[in-house]
Amino acid sequence: MVSNSVIAMLVLDLVICFILPVVIFIFIQKKYKKSVKVFLLGALAFFVSQIVLRIPIINNILPQFTWYIAFQIKYPYLYWIFLGLTAGIFEELGRLILIKFFMKKNRRFIDSISFGLGHGAIEAMIITGITYITMLVFAIMINTGGIGAKLNLPQEAINAIYAQITALSPLDAIMGGIERIIAMGIHIGLTVIIFEGVIKNKAAIYFIIAVLIHAAIDSSIGFMSQMFGFSVLAMEAVFAVMSAALMLYVYRARRVNWHEENNI
Repeated sequence: MVSNSVIAMLVLDLVICFILPVVIFIFIQKKYKKSVKVFLLGALAFFVSQIVLRIPIINNILPQFTWYIAFQIKYPYLYWIFLGLTAGIFEELGRLILIKFFMKKNRRFIDSISFGLGHGAIEAMIITGITYITMLVFAIMINTGGIGAKLNLPQEAINAIYAQITALSPLDAIMGGIERIIAMGIHIGLTVIIFEGVIKNKAAIYFIIAVLIHAAIDSSIGFMSQMFGFSVLAMEAVFAVMSAALMLYVYRARRVNWHEENNI
């Protein structure tokens, strides 16, 4: 059986992934107005850069080449850096294009927050939210005794699902939601970096900075988990520090670049 506390944490994950970003967006829209377009452009930046472009290239196109498979196996450290750099380049370029060319009349500080929130929200929904919906459904099936009858899968696959879900602790279950909160802070921070570059007419320099920060964060996953053996909790603690540092940058950027009260 799956404990009620685990199920409660899975439900909380879904609240964080699907409801929390929307509630924050509604608050922003009611208070500051004209944020719908910006929020949707942030979501579009992630969807196109990752779901339409990068992920299919990484998962479907590149594995067809022998050199790519050899690169993954022989040079894992370089491969982790490659994954981080491609994530940074694709996502930050998507941000830059939309902010520079499609948001010429949306340069308020709150617009940078809305854009980053939209970017992080769609990632949370697609990458994490769908996974946790599936896990919650499996947990309910296990507790009602119907997982074997309702899933048209080989017994080995059913046994693997059963073992994975029943092994979850409440902490394991909530880590996805915690990760999404941390990631949203990172996305907002990276968005503000791109915004600042556009405002100061130094888009290229700030783009490179954002790509390097993004790459460092994503690449560190492989190094921390595979090289240093960090636990998931330890890794999230590191990412939380990175997210907090970016939030401090956001605070500083607002004071430097958005002076007028009506430009909040």
